Amino acid sequence: MSFKNSFVYQDVQIQIINNPVTGDKDIEFAMIGSKRHDCASTRVYGTAYSEDNRAIILDRFSKQYIYNTIPGDAILNSWSLVKPKELIPGMYRVSITGEFVCTYIVFKQEKIQSYDNILLIVK
Repeated sequence: MSFKNSFVYQDVQIQIINNPVTGDKDIEFAMIGSKRHDCASTRVYGTAYSEDNRAIILDRFSKQYIYNTIPGDAILNSWSLVKPKELIPGMYRVSITGEFVCTYIVFKQEKIQSYDNILLIVK
């Protein structure tokens, strides 16, 4: 079934809008894209990968991600994640993962979608 394997969002762009992140400032994200299906996020988190491939989880929100938007038009969504103390100065590649419950007529399907290779610079 194509619904099971399709992406929740199409034409997605995610970036960190306060690069480089300095001091104790939060990491501010912005995303634009259009939702293809009736899906609600159940969990959103990030993983920052250092140049030596250490993984640091980013899952504490200081500004909330919009969890439920309607399908159709492109939407702008922004959120901020607390910068963990383990995030020392350097360059990171961030992956944002969204877990969704999608409805198609009367069927419900859980989906996980990741957006990779977002540049994060910490100073």
